[in-house]
Amino acid sequence: MASKKFNLSDLRETQITWSIPLLSDVDDKNNLFIKRRKAVDMYIAGEKLEHIETVTQIKKANITHLVEKCLSYDENGNMLGYSALLPGPRDSGKKNIASNTTRGLFEQLLATYPELEDYIIGNYTGNVKYTLEKTMTISTLHKRFLLKCHDLGLSDNDYPFNTANQGERSLRRFIKDYENKHINVISARESKDAKQKLLSTGYGEKYNQNAVMPYACVQVDGHIIDLIYTTEVELNDGRLVSLPCSRCWLFAVIDVATRVVIGYSLSQELNYNQYDVLHAIQNSILPHKQINFSIPNLSYPENGGFPSTAFPQLNYALIDEIMLDNAKSHLANNVVTKLIHDTGAVVNFGSVATPETRGIVERLFSSLEKRGFHQVPATTGGSATDVKRKSPEASAIKYKITFDDITELTEALIAEYNTTPHTSLYGRTPIEELESKLEFGMMPEIANEAYKKRINELMFITREATVRGNKAAGKRPYIQFMGAQYRNPVLSSDFSFVSKKLLLKINPDDISQVEAFLLDGTSIGILKANGEFGTKSHSLKSRKLINKMVSDKRSPSNRFATPITTFETLLKERAVKVKKARTRLDIMHRESPEKKTISKTENLFNEDVRLSQITSHGISHESVAGLSAEEIYNLVKGKEGDNQC
Repeated sequence: MASKKFNLSDLRETQITWSIPLLSDVDDKNNLFIKRRKAVDMYIAGEKLEHIETVTQIKKANITHLVEKCLSYDENGNMLGYSALLPGPRDSGKKNIASNTTRGLFEQLLATYPELEDYIIGNYTGNVKYTLEKTMTISTLHKRFLLKCHDLGLSDNDYPFNTANQGERSLRRFIKDYENKHINVISARESKDAKQKLLSTGYGEKYNQNAVMPYACVQVDGHIIDLIYTTEVELNDGRLVSLPCSRCWLFAVIDVATRVVIGYSLSQELNYNQYDVLHAIQNSILPHKQINFSIPNLSYPENGGFPSTAFPQLNYALIDEIMLDNAKSHLANNVVTKLIHDTGAVVNFGSVATPETRGIVERLFSSLEKRGFHQVPATTGGSATDVKRKSPEASAIKYKITFDDITELTEALIAEYNTTPHTSLYGRTPIEELESKLEFGMMPEIANEAYKKRINELMFITREATVRGNKAAGKRPYIQFMGAQYRNPVLSSDFSFVSKKLLLKINPDDISQVEAFLLDGTSIGILKANGEFGTKSHSLKSRKLINKMVSDKRSPSNRFATPITTFETLLKERAVKVKKARTRLDIMHRESPEKKTISKTENLFNEDVRLSQITSHGISHESVAGLSAEEIYNLVKGKEGDNQC
């Protein structure tokens, strides 16, 4: 019978929970493990120690010790089981005797002087109690270790001074073991990126399952495109030149279950904002609008390349869960409220600065760059040292690449991506994978009429405003918003509105007018901004910049009667040298429905030249009131022709 040292019944119940380590090859070490395991199994089965020794060649005096090792625990509180029987360095023969001896001496030293272990760890991890140096090297740590040993009273005849390397190898081994066991502490020594990944990925249990249904879960993120574009800038002599702008952003929405890109948005802003986030998600739900390609050889695939063009029944398909990162634009209260209330989606925020949790959308960006943007001469490449990066700004100017070109290229690349076979889909395209799931009955929920209205106005914001006015002073009722007064006939003709609260529904893409409601929901119509703010379409962002210009008093106050024109003039003056200025100028041209391109004809008709030309040809100012520059130009040219005749 086996030794009575252990309760065999309890051992058998415990043995069931032990996992068997995976052995890569059958070598001498693995044979030793097999013998040890057989010895332990025979012991637990009740075999006599003498018989176990005969069968396994394991000395009977060591058998109970092996069982004890199996019942011991690791530093995390887990029973070692069969893993305790794996051969270690001590089983490798005489060649390890010296290193094991020095390791033992180092451990004895730390056991004798516990403060020495704290000193080593404190210095290596940058604890201000021990050092102000950050990321101390092992060589420096070893020097400080020896000084500390001297301070503790150790002589040259004591360890570590009596060894050839003075304990440096053991110190390195100690630090390596500490790093492996204390990843959360040692991560402070790593770079910001490495630290973030160490602390937020690969730890704990996954709490969300992979999506199976289309539109059940989408990943959403922003990416700055590796491509330079240009805009036309007018020089002092009236010539037009193309100069580079700031790089633009792509914001994509990709379905996890099918890998199909269901929508996206592009932004020329230096950093995309909350409205770009909402715009991308809105585009994912609304029927996709195709564009007319002007670039040769760009076209849509036969099915249109997007879910709603390939399957019209997916128009207004709702998303169940939206995975976003923790960027500021995503966390804006307006975004969260809009997504939850207006689309019915659940918002899932991932870890900060951890794209690994949104790997699908990150791979999409990588694919679009490699297959498209990096093949354009004006690409910046993936990094400053990328061989593809060869004078991107000069190439952008040479080929006059515009934001419209990037828009067309992005549309074509995403359509191609959706119709290209993916290895993760076993050779099927995302559109084919989507079609397969739809045929299997996995149809997402379609928005009803109420949700459709909310989605169409997803980017709209609401603000509360107080009606102002003064009958005695002859000041008709109005509301003030972003430095402009807004009115309509209903509001301005009824002084009973004064001091009342109104709710404004605002389109951030065009705040030249807003819709106003009483607090009970009754609409009082569209209110139009006064002056030039009400005649030219412009965004909320542009208004903020214009107001900043006014507050900074960069221009004479008498020019603020036309704030948009004044701001554009200021941008034109700076655009030749400042990339940010010409980028904003290009944005403002696109915000205006006319989207005029600067021309020499228009340059002839700045305010001063226009007045002198009109006067010199005997044309009254009243007769040209309201005429455009082109109409005045034709009128002047006609007068010149009459004079020549």
